[in-house]
Amino acid sequence: MLNTPQDTSDRTLWGVGTSRTLRAHWALIELGLDYETIAIRPRTPAMDGDDLLRVSPDKKVPVLQDGALTIAESPAIVLYLGERYQTEERPLVPASVTARAQLFEWVSYISMELDATSLYVLRRHLDLAATYGEAPTAVAAARDYFVRMIDRTSRNFADGRPYLLGDAFSAADILLVSCFGMADKYEAALPDDLSAYRDRVHARPAYQQAMKANNP
Repeated sequence: MLNTPQDTSDRTLWGVGTSRTLRAHWALIELGLDYETIAIRPRTPAMDGDDLLRVSPDKKVPVLQDGALTIAESPAIVLYLGERYQTEERPLVPASVTARAQLFEWVSYISMELDATSLYVLRRHLDLAATYGEAPTAVAAARDYFVRMIDRTSRNFADGRPYLLGDAFSAADILLVSCFGMADKYEAALPDDLSAYRDRVHARPAYQQAMKANNP
């Protein structure tokens, strides 16, 4: 589905400073959309403010307000923005049913196997050990699991494709590359053959602008 982007002052993104907030900034910028940023970082006193609680009662960021719609969860935000605002020149969600199925498979895989099951376990028991407790066995297992799961991603590029779904950059690339920074931080090794892919995506102007927007 292709749509004409609409400039609006009634679009606000809450949240900065994490790989998950990066995804939302990146999608907005890839699509050339204007938006306001509320620079709230997770686990800071600002998360308890009344303004955030009105739009995110569960105190989660990122949260996107787009007109009458309020939506959380970074994969959902990225997919929504692609479905709502992409154009032929700025696609994030494929048009064909089979390509969309592949996209949704990758979104699920990245969100669950790489992020939630691997990288966020490392975050909980390393950065947030004061809250969740130290767990050396869980940390080692999560790091090893990430290495095994990222191998599938690496094998996907064996045919020389530039992006996860083939020739076209998509929402799946936003989700995957946003995980790489966390992987580096927690010493979860990436295969060497993913370095060219990461460099190619990092060279995108939208990625560089999103990094700045996400780290004001």
